[in-house]
Amino acid sequence: TGYKNTLVTAQADNAGYNETYFDGFEDYYCAYCPVKPIKPGQTRSSAGQAGMERVKILAGSVIISAAEAHTGKYSLQVPGSLTFTVFPPVICRDKPALSGKTPCTACAGGFYPAANKKYIFSCWVKVNGEQPVTSCSDASVTISNISSPVTLHSEGPVIEGWQRVMGAFTTAASTGAVTVRLNKGNADTFFDDLRIFPSEGNMVSYVYDDVNLRHTYTLDENNYFTKNEYNNQGELIRTKKETEKGIVTTREGGTSLAKMHQ
Repeated sequence: TGYKNTLVTAQADNAGYNETYFDGFEDYYCAYCPVKPIKPGQTRSSAGQAGMERVKILAGSVIISAAEAHTGKYSLQVPGSLTFTVFPPVICRDKPALSGKTPCTACAGGFYPAANKKYIFSCWVKVNGEQPVTSCSDASVTISNISSPVTLHSEGPVIEGWQRVMGAFTTAASTGAVTVRLNKGNADTFFDDLRIFPSEGNMVSYVYDDVNLRHTYTLDENNYFTKNEYNNQGELIRTKKETEKGIVTTREGGTSLAKMHQ
């Protein structure tokens, strides 16, 4: 769950509750959160752990950016590299006496990978290099603290500047934290919609508007989105789908009041 544990942000089939991870970076600076939202085009940088609550930062600074987004309004900008462990939270808010213990089994959420098991990592990356962008593969994702470290690069079509990173890894013989390092490309680099789930399972995730909490995006099992657009009255007027050939409108409609003739 996300948005202060009020909304479901991901669901998975054939996966344990603690075998999945998702972050779309939408609910850190939302309108109802303690931190004031940032305006489009601005970024907020936080050194160390501040800024990403679902992982443990090992190196680098967290920059939640409103300059680019694959879904929603925000993404994670990486100025050099950012290293973190996908791990259960070390601060237990419900039972403070357990804080600092590893793992914090009393905390809901967190990532507890099974030993010697195959998982899928997926995300989207955008490198704002020379236009038009034909590849973002100069950026990369390195996954370690597993049976054999892997480095993943983006592949497939570039869709409005974004390209998908997707690959598999196998956990070590003894369970522990999976370490992820996001590496910058040759220009300003942004990552969005990170997810991890078992290879034999499927995962879908959800993004909501950070002001009115309307459901705005659904990311399918391949991490491609379906976008819902609303009018000022909150009525669904348009649905768009991300495909390998680009973003297409799949539904469009609206409502109107009949005119009264005198």
